[in-house]
Amino acid sequence: MYITILVIFIILAVGYVWYVTKYKKCYDDEYIMNLDDSVNKVINVLAPKDLNDKYNEDNKNVSVKLLSVLFNLSVDPKYIAVGEKIKENFEKATKKKLEGVIKLYDYLGIPGEIAIVKNEKVRNVLHDKNYSLACVEWLLEEDLVKILYEKTAILLDSRWKTIDELEIKGVSKGQGGYMYIDNLDIPNLNFYNENGRKRVNMLCTIKEFETLVGRLKTYLTLNNMIKQ
Repeated sequence: MYITILVIFIILAVGYVWYVTKYKKCYDDEYIMNLDDSVNKVINVLAPKDLNDKYNEDNKNVSVKLLSVLFNLSVDPKYIAVGEKIKENFEKATKKKLEGVIKLYDYLGIPGEIAIVKNEKVRNVLHDKNYSLACVEWLLEEDLVKILYEKTAILLDSRWKTIDELEIKGVSKGQGGYMYIDNLDIPNLNFYNENGRKRVNMLCTIKEFETLVGRLKTYLTLNNMIKQ
C-alpha cells in the first residue's frame, strides 16, 4: 500500500514539474505580446538602468567609433547624420533613394540609423542631434560591439531554424531580426504595419519567442483541421 501511494505521489510530482516547466516558458493565451518594436530585448536585460544619464556623448562621435569597430571605416564626423528613420524620411521627402544607410537593427538589434551624407543641406535636415546612441556608447566602452554582433547573428539563426521547421506559408524573413507574418491571424499579437505587411521583432525575450512559436503551432494545427 505504501509503495503504491509513493508511486502515485512520484507520478503526480513529475507531472506537476512537467506542467510548470512547460507552461512557465510561455505566456498564457490571453497575454497580449508587443512585438511591434525594433528593440533588442535580450540586450536590454543587460544594459545599465541609468544608460541615458551616464552615456551622452555627441552621437556623431559615437557613430564614427562604431563605424571604425564594425567596418574599419574612417569617417569625418561632420559627414554623419544620425536619426531614427533617416532613409524613410529622406525617400518620402525627395522620392529618391538614399544609399549607404546603416540600420543599427541589422547589426546590433537596436533602433536607429547612421548615414554618411556629403550634401550639407540634406545632412542638416536628416540629422537629429538629440537622438540618443547611449546604448551604442555603452557597448563600445565595454568592448561588446563585435560580441553582440556575432551573438545576435547566432541567436537569429537558431530562431529561424525553429520557425522554418514549422513550414508555415505566409511567414517570411526580413532584414535583421524582422519576420513577416502576412495573411496569418495570430491572436493577441501586436505587430508593426509596414506598408500593409505584418512585421514582428524576432529579437524578443526567450519567453516571448517561445510564446510566438506556440501560437504559430496552434495556428498551423487549426489551419490543418479546417482543410481536412
